Amino acid sequence: MNNTKWAKQKKVVGVIEKNNYNDYVSDFLLGTIEFQKGNHAAAITALERAIAQEPNFPEAFYNLALVHQADGNRLKAIAAAKQASAQSSDASYKALYEKLNESN
Repeated sequence: MNNTKWAKQKKVVGVIEKNNYNDYVSDFLLGTIEFQKGNHAAAITALERAIAQEPNFPEAFYNLALVHQADGNRLKAIAAAKQASAQSSDASYKALYEKLNESN
């Protein structure tokens, strides 16, 4: 990702933090940005906070599955992907769940 995109994302994070937005969408965005930056622990925390506030949030479960997959935590990745797949008919959610489940 180029520096301009990082600067824009950093600005968004700054606005979110400055205004103390504590809603699930803000947490989802923060989690996604942290994941892209490679801050997996921060991404997991933010995504789990988003899910706690809005349990029917397949996009957050999907991203959480990707973070856990990147960390090598296959069981947690499967559980999150299963939730995403159950909550949405999006083919990519089902594909991720099936891919993670293949080596069972």
